[in-house]
Amino acid sequence: MDQQRFSKTAKGSKEIEERSGLLSPVARRILIMMDGKRTRKDLLQAFSVEEFEEALAKLELLKLVEEVSGTASASIDTRALSQIRQMMYMSN
Repeated sequence: MDQQRFSKTAKGSKEIEERSGLLSPVARRILIMMDGKRTRKDLLQAFSVEEFEEALAKLELLKLVEEVSGTASASIDTRALSQIRQMMYMSN
């Protein structure tokens, strides 16, 4: 769970640009820091658990962030590998 990563959605990026006022200063800072690279553990070094969890709940509810799945890239690699194998088999 500490390795969870979140990134901004298009709506989240727009919120940063337009500053609608829907977010607390803490939630806004967390949104800005959610770049798909920082982990939950990284973010918890800058914020308390309570601040982070409260902000994350609101950001997810408003669809401003989404979890970055590490398994998605692995499954893409598996599919690509399968296609390469098929192409190699067909060329022999």
